Amino acid sequence: MTAPELQAGDVSARAAGSPRRPPGGRAVATAAVALGVLLALSALVASGSTVPLDDRARELFRPNDEWGALQVRVDTVVEGLRPRITGALVVVLAVVLGLVRRSWWPVLSVAAVVTTGALLTLTLKGLVGRADTHGDLGALGGSYPSGHVVMVLLLGGCTALLVREHPGPLAWSLVGLGGAVMAWALLVQTAHWLTDVVGGVLVGVVVLALAPRLPFTPASGSATAGPPRRSRAARTRPR
Repeated sequence: MTAPELQAGDVSARAAGSPRRPPGGRAVATAAVALGVLLALSALVASGSTVPLDDRARELFRPNDEWGALQVRVDTVVEGLRPRITGALVVVLAVVLGLVRRSWWPVLSVAAVVTTGALLTLTLKGLVGRADTHGDLGALGGSYPSGHVVMVLLLGGCTALLVREHPGPLAWSLVGLGGAVMAWALLVQTAHWLTDVVGGVLVGVVVLALAPRLPFTPASGSATAGPPRRSRAARTRPR
């Protein structure tokens, strides 16, 4: 096959709905940097080096540990978007879209993202073993990193990827805004230390940086449950 024919085959394959994944170099670099910062922060938290910073932040967001009208209002956000609820929401969304598109790939992709985020979060909670702002350890480990922040970011990120194969800057900005609102609500309530929510953000960045490589959306117009494939013309090599 000649070069023009091969090029034409590639064009026709893209027009038929073959997915075009973004270049992996930048995503891998972002995930690697975020992971490195996360591990460094985890070591600092475990050693107690962040205690002065966390104490100052606690007094800034909730002076004298008073519980007022603001804390009551943000409790709706904290309780309404706790990890179990956000996890269930994104799974339900993936199942619905999977049924509509007649493809298992949305469900499998969301399951991979949520499982990876949950395992990384629980592993750090167990290793760091940090008590919360009231000196208690949760049933699933310490307060670092914040599972609330992680799951809100994963919910937003997975939703963006389920709706569009390549979400734009606005979509990712809204995902970040959701995580920021949850982080702020947790700090206002002193439900978490400052470094807890920062750690949650870093976990979210690590997972979501690589998430676009997964097939959240099947090939447009395809009703098959398998991975999208290129046409035979696109796969044929010149002789």
